Amino acid sequence: MVKISVSHVPLMTTQRELKSLKKQLQETLCNMPAGIAKEDVLIFFPSDRLAEGLGEIIVCEVAFVKGPSRTPNVVQDIKGKVERITQSFFPDARIVVV
Repeated sequence: MVKISVSHVPLMTTQRELKSLKKQLQETLCNMPAGIAKEDVLIFFPSDRLAEGLGEIIVCEVAFVKGPSRTPNVVQDIKGKVERITQSFFPDARIVVV
């Protein structure tokens, strides 16, 4: 299972854009050799209570359930894909993946 929280998203981001980002993240992770099922990819967009600075830096927190296929290389590959996909949706933002 992989849990991704994408925070500090710009206020003007629409539901359609968030759903599209969620779908692309899920599909990409499910097509990886790591064997992640769609129902095992949880994606959240927590709301921010302070609007100042939203969209400048977007933080993607990626958490994993450990398993034999979650080697350090697989973890780095997943984090890299999350970063690239998120950057494609928010090209002006700095993306930080932790």
